[in-house]
Amino acid sequence: MAGGLVALLGLPLTLYSLAHLRNEPAVGGQKVANVQVGGSVDLVRNVDGNVGIGVRLAPAAEPAADHPRKRQPGGQSVTKSRIEGPAHLIDGVGGDLEISG
Repeated sequence: MAGGLVALLGLPLTLYSLAHLRNEPAVGGQKVANVQVGGSVDLVRNVDGNVGIGVRLAPAAEPAADHPRKRQPGGQSVTKSRIEGPAHLIDGVGGDLEISG
């Protein structure tokens, strides 16, 4: 029961974090440290297309154009943490991204 509640509360936090990560410029990377998470952790940045977490995206009308990717400063890390679900650290996707679980 408690694990389900933690996972349920973690989903809105993940969505809130993703919304703010897409709207703010990356200055020092992404980091999760010294936490205990009952669900999954998704660190996603530098994606040109749509991001779907736990949902299927509609197929793109046409493939994304191939262009050079700009390297962003900083990296991504999960340290000194207990994560009960999967941890996805994703950086530099030239199109849409689906994370299934």
